[in-house]
Amino acid sequence: MQIYAKLFVHCIKKIARLCSYQSKKTLSYGLYAVFMKPLITPEQADALLAAKGQAMQKTILMPFNKALNAVLAETVFSDRAYPPYSRATMDGIAFKQSDRQMGDTFLPLKHTQAAGQARTSLQAGTCTRIYTGAVLPEGADVVLRQEDVRFETQNGASYAYFSVPTESGQNIHPQGSDLAAGQVVLEAGTVLRAKELAVLATFGYADVLVYKKPKVLVFSLGDELVHPSQKNILSHQIRLSNAYSVGNLLKEWGLEADIHEVGIADNLEAAQTFFMQASINYDLLISTGGVSVGDTDHVLAACKYLNATPLFHGISQRPGKPLLFAATPKVCIFGLPGNPVSAYVCTLRYVLPFLRHCANQASNPPDLISLGSKVYFKPELTYFLPVKVARKVVEPLPTNTSGDLFSLTKAYGVVELPSHLSTFEAGSSWPVWKFSPD
Repeated sequence: MQIYAKLFVHCIKKIARLCSYQSKKTLSYGLYAVFMKPLITPEQADALLAAKGQAMQKTILMPFNKALNAVLAETVFSDRAYPPYSRATMDGIAFKQSDRQMGDTFLPLKHTQAAGQARTSLQAGTCTRIYTGAVLPEGADVVLRQEDVRFETQNGASYAYFSVPTESGQNIHPQGSDLAAGQVVLEAGTVLRAKELAVLATFGYADVLVYKKPKVLVFSLGDELVHPSQKNILSHQIRLSNAYSVGNLLKEWGLEADIHEVGIADNLEAAQTFFMQASINYDLLISTGGVSVGDTDHVLAACKYLNATPLFHGISQRPGKPLLFAATPKVCIFGLPGNPVSAYVCTLRYVLPFLRHCANQASNPPDLISLGSKVYFKPELTYFLPVKVARKVVEPLPTNTSGDLFSLTKAYGVVELPSHLSTFEAGSSWPVWKFSPD
């Protein structure tokens, strides 16, 4: 076997020397990457992507109201106690418990205290009309809800009459009872949802330090691709869809991506030019198509043109075996296969986790779900099988090769079946990567 391998390498090198420069690059990079280097496992790809994603992490100061779904890169402290003052939790009257009589009580109504007004002082033996959220008047220690009070006017003076039992502290939210000044309210690493943004606003964090989300561009290569609006389509053409499926899958999971809506021509110069220009403005380039070893597959050569080092090119899986990942110090590149199912599965399984690493987001692990029926898959490859959910188990969904985009519309996700087995019994549980977050 070793002799045959050496002979194969020698033949490839000789063919490359005889070919044009363009073909030489395609052969030397494409064939070498796919055939000379061993395929890595999905687990090895995970480790490489995690390490590179963490190395790509950057922080940025941004307005808090623009930071939804970002990951906090600093610890947030309370700048004052919360609530900052004792406040009423009901509309009603405020008074001092020691001023009321046993049983029926009749107190003069002297002031009104509303939210947003400076604190007033309570006169001994009187009460104050108070509203929810208002500062508790100085000297008051009870708020009685207005449903338990009868308001009366006698000789031009206002009074409050009540008879229900009361106690000190009733219907009052005491100052500092939630948080003391200087207390940690949000830890670094927290994902900023709507409630966390409210906390930032409460404690004056108009700008907040977060992990920067990579700027992503998704595009497709292929002379056959035309814009979806094209009506008079020729028999050899297809409407561009992969870039939309990949880009919108990222958006569906709360990430951001720009979609290039024109196919890139299948020639080396066009690919190199586009990759070079895109790398100026984006942190991650995601291409579909042109990643295999044909004469019109130029993604690897374009990566080399950018001096991007391939971390891997080929994973022992189906679908998505030719997947490429390359990187420079400033930009990373995913070369996804052109088959729609392959591109979609690779985005779900590898691109999404990588982007989470870049933004320091927690991983979103797959669910363990049982197979509803027996599955047989002979090749020694990790198998990503589209499935549907039925009666709390997953059932294989028939597909017509990795080009069958339409079957995905019926799928819940893909089950990941390991390469060391060929038979997967009904009732056995395996990781299922769902297509949608909800």
